[in-house]
Amino acid sequence: MYTPTELKEKITKVIAVNLGNGFFSIEAVMGAGENIILLPKSKRTPIAVQLFSKRANGNCDNDSYGKFFTYAKSIKNTMYPSEHLKSYLVEI
Repeated sequence: MYTPTELKEKITKVIAVNLGNGFFSIEAVMGAGENIILLPKSKRTPIAVQLFSKRANGNCDNDSYGKFFTYAKSIKNTMYPSEHLKSYLVEI
C-alpha cells in the first residue's frame, strides 16, 4: 500500500468512472497506468479531491486509500491545512 507522500508523487490524475444507473467510481490514475479506487460508488461526482498526510475521511475503511482523501466542490483546501498535500480536479 502506498503512503500519502507516495500517492502525491505517483498520482497523475483523478477520474470519475461511470458505473451506470447514475453511479460513479472515483479512481486515481498512477504514473505506471495502475488505477486505485478512492471511492467505490457514489451518486455524486466531486469537482475535486484533496489528499492529506493523515486520515481525513472517517467514512472509508482503514485499508482503503480513500481514507486519505476528501471530496469537494473546488480545489481550494479548507480542511486540515497543515495536513494537506495536494488537490486534484476530477476528470469525467
